Amino acid sequence: MIKAVIFDMDGLMFDSESLGLRLIEEVMNDYPYEYDKDLNKRIIGMNRELARKEYCQIYDEDFPYDEFMLKKREKTMKYYEDYDVPKKAGLVELLSYLKKENVLVGLATSTYREEAEYMLKKAGVLQFFDKTVYGDEVEHSKPHPEIYEQALLKLRVQPSEAIVLEDSENGLRAAQAAGIETVFVKDLVTPCSTVLQAVTHEVKTLHDIISLIQNQEK
Repeated sequence: MIKAVIFDMDGLMFDSESLGLRLIEEVMNDYPYEYDKDLNKRIIGMNRELARKEYCQIYDEDFPYDEFMLKKREKTMKYYEDYDVPKKAGLVELLSYLKKENVLVGLATSTYREEAEYMLKKAGVLQFFDKTVYGDEVEHSKPHPEIYEQALLKLRVQPSEAIVLEDSENGLRAAQAAGIETVFVKDLVTPCSTVLQAVTHEVKTLHDIISLIQNQEK
């Protein structure tokens, strides 16, 4: 019996990763560096500090990461103000179903609290979550399991009583390392075969999660 479903956020709940890649490319035009799309896909699921290390390793130690990401964040916030936060198909239906069935709903996102809560409130879904863990509340970023271990503790469930919904390789690795069954919902990246082999289910949209849970509970 599934007692809790733990959600990732960017790329899983919101169509924010593709927007992020586009805006990063725009900001990169202001700097004397070549845009590296593979780098930005590789850091999906990582928190700010681990992403900073990746940037400085690929470009150079003097890369102005904080300034760069501030410009990208300003562009992102303006987009959300102008056009709203783009929700993935089936998100509200799934969250409503879980609440109706008294399944606990958790969030484990590498995005920091201030930005994440803005997005959740703007999208009108914050109230669905029983417990949350944000990227600035853990020491280690995905693919380390800490964020999912903290989510389990907050929800007061065992790994065997939960499932994790993820779209990134880093997120799947983190949940799998925490001993939780994972469901892969594809967004921009396809994880390596080792990670995919450890996935319990692979679905196309969040709509599919409802029937998956119903079938598991029969």
